[in-house]
Amino acid sequence: MTIRQYNRIIKTITTASDKVVAAWASALDLGRSKEKDPYHLLSMAIKLHNQNKYDEALPLYQKTLELSPCDLTALHNRGALFHTVGRYDEALADFAQVNRTLLLRSNNVEALYNRAISFQLLGFLEDALDDLNRANELSPDRPDIVYSRARVHSTLANHNEAIADYERTVELCSEDNPSPKARRLLAFSLQHLGRFEEAMQSFSALIELDPWDEEYRHSRAYNFTKLQRFEDALADYRWALEHAPDVDFLLYYNLGVVNNKLARYEEALKYFSRSLEMRPDNSVTQSSRGAALYELGRLEEAEHDCDTALHIKPDNIYALALRSAIKARQGELEAAEVDLAKAAAIDSNEIAVRWADAALRTFKGDAQGAFEVLSDLIRNDCANGDTSLTLPRDLQTPDRATHRHKSASHHNIKQDPGYQEELLCCSATRLPSCL
Repeated sequence: MTIRQYNRIIKTITTASDKVVAAWASALDLGRSKEKDPYHLLSMAIKLHNQNKYDEALPLYQKTLELSPCDLTALHNRGALFHTVGRYDEALADFAQVNRTLLLRSNNVEALYNRAISFQLLGFLEDALDDLNRANELSPDRPDIVYSRARVHSTLANHNEAIADYERTVELCSEDNPSPKARRLLAFSLQHLGRFEEAMQSFSALIELDPWDEEYRHSRAYNFTKLQRFEDALADYRWALEHAPDVDFLLYYNLGVVNNKLARYEEALKYFSRSLEMRPDNSVTQSSRGAALYELGRLEEAEHDCDTALHIKPDNIYALALRSAIKARQGELEAAEVDLAKAAAIDSNEIAVRWADAALRTFKGDAQGAFEVLSDLIRNDCANGDTSLTLPRDLQTPDRATHRHKSASHHNIKQDPGYQEELLCCSATRLPSCL
């Protein structure tokens, strides 16, 4: 090899090395620039958010907003993330900031809707209703808005308005090829309207589309129960118990109710007890376990559960009626009459109250009166269908406060997981480009 050839090789290697170094430097500069590029950070945050990697997405939203404080998409999606992880005050603040920015613009439906959802979870139902009314004016054919408004009306006891909105949701979702979201809204609306056979069929269709969705199984089981198809309900609840990633107290509670309906009281007792391990402050579950204990003849334990239920919620009509029956069976007729009177003052037509009335009449020796009450009860029960106390996944438990005023504290508000899952919020997205 000549000296000239050797120098040419050295020069080629040196040039290539310089190019490699330059490429690495350029890549490092690009990496540094991406760390300061709000659009890139936001894209990464949205990707992680939609993969449910909330702990990784949140710092990227924060960094995006440090670099671009007025980025509405980042604010909206951070609010959605806060909502998903249960940080409702912070979610509300982000949605409110987005909404304030959009007040003078036409396309503020999403901000209004999401703020309404946070208002719902915080218990500010009148404020939620205001936002939903305005969102509906701007977008009258969005079924999720109409459905959410129906939920608020229902909680505020605006029954006619709730029925109208549920029926409107059914109308909007009953197209030839509805989206999965529309099918879901349709199923829940039919359930709220008491059209349990149609609701059950709708949830069955959803299960065909997504056989592994635990919520659909749980909801179909609820409708099976209302149709008195208890074995079918039990099969769905057991499937949910086996496959649900996180079993909540509500699933155990409903398994207890269905087993009670099937007179499998030991099984019912087991499931009610598991539910109470998870939510010991739930008055309805306490009284339901008391009912199973009563059927097993364990009266002292049943009475203790009623006492606990009434300590948690003094107007628990089921606990009052059950304790009245227990007292009557134990021969404490005056105490039984006191509890029955309290229950009747709440709702004298409630089946549990009439059942307790029949029990008291029986132990007082009024067999004819007890027979008449029971005959009427059976006749009306057959006419009106099942009266089980199973709770649907999308409804709040009876212990939850119905609504709060603006001045109410936001701290330590108990949330029913089923209630949260049913609220139709909040995946990460990019707001419309016109914003």
